[in-house]
Amino acid sequence: MEGSPCDLVITDNQMSGILGTELALAIKTRWPRLPVVMFSAHPPEKPLGCLDLVLAKPGDVPILRKSVRQVLDRAAQ
Repeated sequence: MEGSPCDLVITDNQMSGILGTELALAIKTRWPRLPVVMFSAHPPEKPLGCLDLVLAKPGDVPILRKSVRQVLDRAAQ
């Protein structure tokens, strides 16, 4: 992400080598204004401040799209 800035990160929680919550915390530590969305079949049980939005899989693409737009709009303010 250092060399390729982005507007938003979408992550799963269950990944090989790192949990999505750990990734989100690392991102927010380095880039606090970068929105992080978790889209996971195994989301965290408690809301975490390092996540801007948590959506459960399986998900509906139009809802995901709308939700991502809302997160990006909030981040732009």
